[in-house]
Amino acid sequence: MVNDFCKSVFESGEILLLSDGSPQRDFIHINDICNVLKLLIESKKVKNELNMNTFNLTSGKTFTILELAYI
Repeated sequence: MVNDFCKSVFESGEILLLSDGSPQRDFIHINDICNVLKLLIESKKVKNELNMNTFNLTSGKTFTILELAYI
């Protein structure tokens, strides 16, 4: 979403929302995802306990699409 906003502003000078901006999301930075993946890959103890589990990574902060656009 953030990348699309930046690209839109760069190309057209504005952000065009395709909704009223009310949908809420928990955005997480790609660096945070990479850090968790690195930790999981490098940790032998964790690696032995993974067994194909699913992990949900969140920032713990929820924003509406409109709030993110203003930021």
